[in-house]
Amino acid sequence: MEERRTVFISHANPEDNEFTSWLGSRLASAGYEVWADLLALVGGEMISPVIDDVLRDDAAVVIVVLSQASHRKEGVLNELALASAVGRDLGNPRFVLPVVVDGVPRTQFPSELVGRLSINFEHDWTEGLRAVLTALEELGTPRDRNRTNEAMASWLAFKARGSVLRRDEPDMLYSNWFKLGSLPQQICFSAFSPGSDIEGAFQRFQWPARRFHRLAISFADADALMSGTPGVGLQPRAKLDLDDFLEGRGAEGVPQVFSRDARNILIDLLHQAWEMSAQHRGLLPRSFVTGDCWFVPLGLYEQDWGRFVDEHRKPRRRQLAGHSDARKVDWHFGVSARVTIAEPRHFALRSHVVFSVDGEPLEGRRAQLLRRSFCKSWWNARWRDMLRGFVANLAGGAEEVELPLSPDAALPMATTPMRLQSPVWVEDDDASHSDEESELPRDVSDLNGSDEREGQP
Repeated sequence: MEERRTVFISHANPEDNEFTSWLGSRLASAGYEVWADLLALVGGEMISPVIDDVLRDDAAVVIVVLSQASHRKEGVLNELALASAVGRDLGNPRFVLPVVVDGVPRTQFPSELVGRLSINFEHDWTEGLRAVLTALEELGTPRDRNRTNEAMASWLAFKARGSVLRRDEPDMLYSNWFKLGSLPQQICFSAFSPGSDIEGAFQRFQWPARRFHRLAISFADADALMSGTPGVGLQPRAKLDLDDFLEGRGAEGVPQVFSRDARNILIDLLHQAWEMSAQHRGLLPRSFVTGDCWFVPLGLYEQDWGRFVDEHRKPRRRQLAGHSDARKVDWHFGVSARVTIAEPRHFALRSHVVFSVDGEPLEGRRAQLLRRSFCKSWWNARWRDMLRGFVANLAGGAEEVELPLSPDAALPMATTPMRLQSPVWVEDDDASHSDEESELPRDVSDLNGSDEREGQP
């Protein structure tokens, strides 16, 4: 018996043609032989053009595109029934792979798909593609990485028939930048009294402060800094408009702070505010080569979930800590922060994973190996959602994270990351046909999908 090589895509025609052409072309570019009645031949020649023959003799896996249209289409239901029977004959329970492209409820799934895991394309086609590629890899579906050019030629020939035309338009993508609000208008200079333990004072201050000679520079005044720090003597020396401070303009009675030093001082004050907020919220510190991060200990949040509301106003959650029985370690999501004071003023938050045993963070070689193996299937959408859950929890249910600067002022940080513009390919039904407008789809040959593994969020 010849090896089954074909990825068969069953879909509603014409309702799901756009999605099927997109998915089929990308699977073909990854080296798979793809067949769908819409695409005819993509990525490899078929023995027979008859659907039944393809399903019975050539299909290695059948992708069923589930949508509001397809779940009641007679043609799709017939193909699904035949594919389910072939899968049983082959003894392959994963022969049929459902993918969901719109809001069709699970209660309306065809009976053959009830109880099967499905891949969701509703919000992010790229992440869905990664999951499909992972599934095909796990199933051992044959592919030829050297046939990408042939697959692309077939796809372009399909385009020439007028089925898919594309144009370049900007798309808005989520970043790891979280925008900061307005800062206080003035900054305070306080002088230490003779005999004060200056080094010890900075370790006990309850508000962000930076030493400059025998001065404390802070958004908090002398009285606020001395509160809760017995034995520290401070006298108010000057107040300066923040803009003047950052421009290097001096104030009477205090040494001049040049512009570059002033900006570094402001960055340090804001970073201190971040760390104070993280500590106040019960997060724990951990040092990495790239900087310090704050991670979520087990039991800090209900069921260790990070909860947030996505761009569709839908409540979402991601696990931020847990235990791996297989590896006999606890894992914890953490974040390090780098502040930028140029506009747009923001914190760039970087995600980390910390491993611990009996509450003690692991270090060295074992931690490195765990990080590589444990997180290898965590793709961008997962990291992004964990980060958003982390920040939302840090806000304590509010719409902004309040970073403490003084008793009277806090720096607001958005809980939703900034969206940045990036060019992508989008469908254009109105574009004219020409060879000059033909563009190859994005290369996805190096993409791998994600899967759910024990102990992971």
